[in-house]
Amino acid sequence: MRVARRRRQSENNAPHPVRHGAKGGEPQLRHVGKDNSGRYGAPTFFFNETSILIMDVSKLAIGKQPPSDINVVIEIPQGSAVKYEVDKDSGAVIVDRFLFTPMAYPASYGFIPGTLADDGDPADALVLTPAPVVPGAVIRARPIGVLNMEDESGIDEKIICVPHDKVHPQFSTVEKIEDLPDITRKAIEHFFTRYKDLEPNKWVKVTGWGDKAAAEAAITASIQRAAK
Repeated sequence: MRVARRRRQSENNAPHPVRHGAKGGEPQLRHVGKDNSGRYGAPTFFFNETSILIMDVSKLAIGKQPPSDINVVIEIPQGSAVKYEVDKDSGAVIVDRFLFTPMAYPASYGFIPGTLADDGDPADALVLTPAPVVPGAVIRARPIGVLNMEDESGIDEKIICVPHDKVHPQFSTVEKIEDLPDITRKAIEHFFTRYKDLEPNKWVKVTGWGDKAAAEAAITASIQRAAK
């Protein structure tokens, strides 16, 4: 991927990304990809000091063929005990909180861009990956089921996905939630049943699993909701 550095604001009268520690004490960020200014095109991507991707989430496509072929913006790597969130306005990755329970996310966790769930946020998604994925990365994925939940804020569905076959063939034979090992499904359900146990005034109730058709229906509904 080509990396281009944006000119100083004094040279083009346009806001420029910054990264702390640059010469003269001026912070600056490295520009990666394109923007919609006419100089780079769209969308805009930046890397900060810790190589966490900062992007304009609104520029991301829902997927190549939603609801069966979607993009998922990863917020939390598999195995992490930190609940990261991508700020939907700035695209910055922020630390929402550390898990109070001694647990870790069983899969890469994030959201589907261009969607709106019942709770007012983009639809949540888990992607089973062969390795942890950095927060802010976008992964092409296939939905195979949905974990139906309720929490203190209301209905809270988690779309369960696997990487698209072109990303990695490990899950190429997994077409539906039942194709996953029983222990994998139990681990996901156990995590979401217990991960808020030590947090005051928070609770979770898992109400069951939905199949691939239910997952795709939930995605379609969230796309329609976001378009209103």
